[in-house]
Amino acid sequence: MNNHQTIGPLVRNVELLSLREMQVLYLIIEEKSNKQIAIELGISKRTVETHRANLLLKLNVKTPVGLVKVVYKYIEEGPFQNMIKIISNSPKLRINTD
Repeated sequence: MNNHQTIGPLVRNVELLSLREMQVLYLIIEEKSNKQIAIELGISKRTVETHRANLLLKLNVKTPVGLVKVVYKYIEEGPFQNMIKIISNSPKLRINTD
């Protein structure tokens, strides 16, 4: 399967992510623990765990490493560039994109 065949479903799946799921995904990529993510976003650790589980389901991967692989595989394709723009404007999370 080439990239053009796999990008379509991924774009649709990324569009299903909530702002909070995008924030959690970004922090997972930053190697933050569930506890660190919870503190940074002002939510409970259990809520972070729920968001992580939803990310795995929505992006059709089995592990956090799979999440990171999906992000890096498609980062040049646009949906994750848009994700970074969206979450960088979020009041709970400031991202240094330099």
